[in-house]
Amino acid sequence: MDLWADFIEPPTLDKSNYKVVIAPWHIMGKKPTCEALLRYVENGGTLILETAFGLFDESASTTR
Repeated sequence: MDLWADFIEPPTLDKSNYKVVIAPWHIMGKKPTCEALLRYVENGGTLILETAFGLFDESASTTR
């Protein structure tokens, strides 16, 4: 589709001015990443998830 995209790291999200963030295939939800995304949405950002987000913890042995 020839759309412009930026690839960012979770720690830089708090300092960004993005209106929309797309998190593709992100089933592993590390706590700091989830917290950064939550703050982003609470501050008015739009988060689009491609998968069911955060189904697995960092050990990946159990589902939540």
